[in-house]
Amino acid sequence: MHMDSFTLKKLFIQYPNIKACLSGHVHLQDHVNYLGIDYYCNGATCGNWWKGPFQEFGSGLCNLEFKDDGTLKRTMINYE
Repeated sequence: MHMDSFTLKKLFIQYPNIKACLSGHVHLQDHVNYLGIDYYCNGATCGNWWKGPFQEFGSGLCNLEFKDDGTLKRTMINYE
């Protein structure tokens, strides 16, 4: 959904130590690995603003655990 996705991709390729890209705000949850980088869209805590799911996604947030070995663990926490 980024209008500048090609610019970001070119930038990220220059830095092989980039492991993840985090985003949110669109109230959806998604994960994709592209060219060795994990891209996470992490939902929204105000997902119940509309008094129900938004495009089948309810309210939620994510917990991110950054590990010493450079990996990332994401756990989604849904709530009503």
